[in-house]
Amino acid sequence: MLNIFNRVKAEGQSPSQYAGEEMEQLVATFQQPLCVAANGDKIGLTAEFPYPGYTSLLRLDTTEKHPRAGNGLSVLLRIPEYTNDAATARHALELNEAELNSATWTHFLGAWVSREGLAYAAFYPNWVHRIGGLWNIAKATAMRARWLTEEVMEYSWEEHFFRKPLSAKWRS
Repeated sequence: MLNIFNRVKAEGQSPSQYAGEEMEQLVATFQQPLCVAANGDKIGLTAEFPYPGYTSLLRLDTTEKHPRAGNGLSVLLRIPEYTNDAATARHALELNEAELNSATWTHFLGAWVSREGLAYAAFYPNWVHRIGGLWNIAKATAMRARWLTEEVMEYSWEEHFFRKPLSAKWRS
């Protein structure tokens, strides 16, 4: 354990282990409901999820370096409607507490933060990468987005996709 930062530094210098074919497969998986929209390539994924009146935005980025751990995977789930102020920072702390006290059925390897608004941020260095881990990280973050939207905001993902469009309402 005493040499852990030497290992982290050495593995952090090599290209991100999360980039490549596994990321491309993840992009293809996310390009269907219950995702509003998704795009990406070998180096990253951007996906939108239902949120009242808007969408939340997930970014998986293999090009952003951690100052101490080097290369890996940066995860950012951004929530609309918030600003960079004390109230947003307080709300981030409240969400951390709420998530830890609820059954989100996912890990908590990051934190809700006030970063250009409200966001959930995490970083996974190269040395923790395992085959299939990227899928688990993305799925956990999508579950977190759904938890926030459905349990905290009381807005149904299913209704977002399956409600009648306004124009169809007037035709019936």
